[in-house]
Amino acid sequence: MQEIISYYYQQTAVAVFAAGDQSIVQRNRIVYARELEINKGVENRLRIRVMNNEQKPVNLVGREIQFLVIDDYVRDNPRTVLTLTVVNSLTNPQTDATRGICPVTISRFDTTGLTRNQYRWALKIRNIGDQQWQAAYVDDNWGTSGQLRVNSGSFPGAPATYDLGNISDESVAAVYDLGEIR
Repeated sequence: MQEIISYYYQQTAVAVFAAGDQSIVQRNRIVYARELEINKGVENRLRIRVMNNEQKPVNLVGREIQFLVIDDYVRDNPRTVLTLTVVNSLTNPQTDATRGICPVTISRFDTTGLTRNQYRWALKIRNIGDQQWQAAYVDDNWGTSGQLRVNSGSFPGAPATYDLGNISDESVAAVYDLGEIR
């Protein structure tokens, strides 16, 4: 009997959020920023750990966080193709939010519009009620966007459907040979 071993792990990315004084010298920089990987056709759960310049967790209670997926295929005209908002309210703080952990869930329906296999991701943070967004730094060069890979081969969706239009008695029915069904 063949044994296949499968591993489940949570993808955790680190983001540095310099709330307040932006001139503070960065003590520790992210080394070897990991590429995030999501799969089409299934729910993808990511964890973003938000740290300050001193690698201490940032309390996210009372903050709104936006996870952006950016298509930068045309470098002169990048566009945001997906925006997910995580709100950590003051009345119902999550235990992970006090430790700087932001859960991001990308549903299988959100992945249908992602046609390419490589994108960029970014994180914006603001206090609830504020108008000003601040960037979180997510790569090893103090940059604001990281790499996101979309894997479409693992969980393929339903087979393609054909729109035959309105078929009446007077029209000729179209027949497509879709092969043998086993």
